[in-house]
Amino acid sequence: MADLQTRKTDAFRYVEYLSRAGQCIAAARHSQSTGAWDACAINAVQSAISAADALTVFCKSERSAGQRHEDAVRIFKFVDPQDASLQQNANRLARILSRKNAAAYEEKAVSRNEAEYLLVETERFLEFVKSR
Repeated sequence: MADLQTRKTDAFRYVEYLSRAGQCIAAARHSQSTGAWDACAINAVQSAISAADALTVFCKSERSAGQRHEDAVRIFKFVDPQDASLQQNANRLARILSRKNAAAYEEKAVSRNEAEYLLVETERFLEFVKSR
């Protein structure tokens, strides 16, 4: 993990990241209910990022500080490399993060299907993180 950019964070701060994840998923759900697909997708992705930070802070007292989404996934995997469920959810995180650029920065609007896919995947990811 030496080549990964991380930031040391007190373990008790996981609560703040988990709270942020909850706020963002609530905003994503609200956006879904109003048909604001871009906002739904963007908030879902941000919820997943905050949830990942919550778990790595809780377990390792550090979070990703790099610019690359792959690094955040690698750090998440290091929480417990032997845990198959955690590794499956790391892959889920990778799928969610792979859509961030399209959702947040591209000219084309996010489709309803894409936004709802991100919402469902992020809700599953968030439930996994809360279970830990």
